[in-house]
Amino acid sequence: MEQQLPQFDLSVHHHDDLAVLDLRGELDVDAAGHLRSAVEELLDQGVTRLQIAAEGLTFVDSSGFKALLDLRHRQRSGDQAA
Repeated sequence: MEQQLPQFDLSVHHHDDLAVLDLRGELDVDAAGHLRSAVEELLDQGVTRLQIAAEGLTFVDSSGFKALLDLRHRQRSGDQAA
């Protein structure tokens, strides 16, 4: 699975039962929606462990930050993965 926006790239790498989402570029309001969709798709596929690799991000707006916080909150509340 790979999705691209003009200034955002999201790629997924699988390692055993772990899916690593590699984020690059600008995580803005448009990209945050793609991130949420990618996570939902992975969960629907049965992925139980997710890791976000954000080292490649060059910009995060409030929508992108909220998407990351929502994933973290979901993980801490015991929902499937994040």
